[in-house]
Amino acid sequence: MIARGALGNPWIFEELTGQRASRPTHDEIVRELLWTMDQAERHLGGPRAARYARKFYPWYLERLGVRGADADALQRTETLDEARGLVMGLAEALPLAA
Repeated sequence: MIARGALGNPWIFEELTGQRASRPTHDEIVRELLWTMDQAERHLGGPRAARYARKFYPWYLERLGVRGADADALQRTETLDEARGLVMGLAEALPLAA
């Protein structure tokens, strides 16, 4: 169950072991999502990774409070570069505090 909870929330292990007292910031969440996209691209190649990464977006977007049309737009991206651009745009629009 804890591993399932780590999907989109890799900080759960630090929280459970007392190594982290606060929730991740929006910046940390965005950086982790971008890192996940980079690693998928590195492992799978661009086109395949762009499709594969879509399953991760909802987990991160939920933590960021992104819903509706913005979340849908990210799910509809065709390339990782397009997805990265949307994530960066969303990040700029988010409040500083998580």
